[in-house]
Amino acid sequence: MATSDSPQSGIYIQQHTGRNASMYVDAGSVLNLAAGTLAGALATGTIDLGAHLFAARELSSAENFASGTSAPAYFWGGMLYNESTPALALNTTLDETASVFWIGGNVDAIKLPPVALPSDLSTAGPMTIELYGETVGTASAADAIQSVQSKIWMGIGGTVLGTTQPSFTSTPSWQGTAVASGSLTTDVMNIILLPQAHANRGIRVYGARARYRRG
Repeated sequence: MATSDSPQSGIYIQQHTGRNASMYVDAGSVLNLAAGTLAGALATGTIDLGAHLFAARELSSAENFASGTSAPAYFWGGMLYNESTPALALNTTLDETASVFWIGGNVDAIKLPPVALPSDLSTAGPMTIELYGETVGTASAADAIQSVQSKIWMGIGGTVLGTTQPSFTSTPSWQGTAVASGSLTTDVMNIILLPQAHANRGIRVYGARARYRRG
């Protein structure tokens, strides 16, 4: 393996035996690549949606904000809390890990706050919305789809995008759904999460993220 200076001062290249090379930029230099030229891990950006997940609001069966006058008054149109359905929950067997928890059979949707998209997002895609979660309880024949559908809107007044995530299992894992290439924008994204048929098994979602291509 050999190390050499590139024609640009402050950038160093390590040539490996297997033809591939590593490039290093010192602290006093700036690496400025043209749009669309990033490769590998550099080309992938991540948006942490955890704060959006835990600031979600429960929707009615018609996917509207709940309304009414009876107690508890703070529930109406409000964010999730520990007695709502779905509920904010602590899993005491997992170091008090917080989750959004749908009990078995509950398929109420939740609405995440709008997500401001980064300016380096490539509108040509691809992009995936990923949830980190698991199922809990005993499965039955009625547990057809132990997963969550991500309903996604790009911009204001856009067409709903997204599909159903692959099913969760009893081991926490990331499950993702793709947003169609060419349907992306760089302004705002709105997301509704809608659980699918999970009759006797609960669904816990511990985190969420969006992965996109820079461009």
